[in-house]
Amino acid sequence: MAAARVLAVVVVFGKAPKDVPCLAQLRQWQSEGHEGPGFRLSHVLIYDNSAVSSADFKPLVSQDATYVHDRANGGTRAAYHSALRQARALKCDWLLLLDHDTVLPADYLRASYAALENNACPQEIGAIVPSVTVDGRVASPSIIKHYGRVIPGRAARASASGSVTAIASAAFIRTEHMADVAPIPADFGLDYLDHWLFRSLTAQGRKIAVSGAEVNHSLSVWAMESMPASRYQSILRAEYRFLRDAPGFAASRYFAWHALRTFKMALRMRTWRLIRTCLKHFVTILAHR
Repeated sequence: MAAARVLAVVVVFGKAPKDVPCLAQLRQWQSEGHEGPGFRLSHVLIYDNSAVSSADFKPLVSQDATYVHDRANGGTRAAYHSALRQARALKCDWLLLLDHDTVLPADYLRASYAALENNACPQEIGAIVPSVTVDGRVASPSIIKHYGRVIPGRAARASASGSVTAIASAAFIRTEHMADVAPIPADFGLDYLDHWLFRSLTAQGRKIAVSGAEVNHSLSVWAMESMPASRYQSILRAEYRFLRDAPGFAASRYFAWHALRTFKMALRMRTWRLIRTCLKHFVTILAHR
């Protein structure tokens, strides 16, 4: 059996190559090559959303690596669309989605392929995700309640119920299944794109496999104290847009959960710019009830 061809897309913003830890590992995999069953990294797409193009990435460009600068900052959505087009043109079977701050273990390709190889119905698998830790805590995979609460570290229950969601970075997505759910709605340029993607794959009858791999990742939404109000507002808007389309959504339950979230934030964090953003979000909820 031939190796499955993989295109990795690394979404970069405001970083030099030395600050993107996964690049060294990707280059190592490309230099090693792979024959026989397994994943073979065929191409790397570096998608830079920074305002100014970085000349430091140019030496990395080769027949097997592409650098794209998007000065308009189309976000993760634009990067995934570009990667999908290139993967189809290069006849790559899988996409490997990566943020610039994801750290990949050396055996990641092997561990991820094992989740596919050991599955009774591998053709039904649309995505393979690892366990992701942030500051030592499990952040993904998880389940997301219909009123909005995300509960991480529940991979077994989520897989059984078909409601698994995950952080998209380090996820393998089968190219043909990504094409089936594309295009990604403009409302999910960055925030909640992950949840939209996995819900869409599940709705198409695709399974999300959880591999035995573990990946370290940095997650801005876990650093609330330093988050700008504008970013938090974007997250809340995307969250509400995502939940409104979910089966079983009730605005009254979401309103109650958001009220509890706001109250806890006022007690624990006392970050008033974010609390004000939460209060403004009540207006959005009421306007769309």
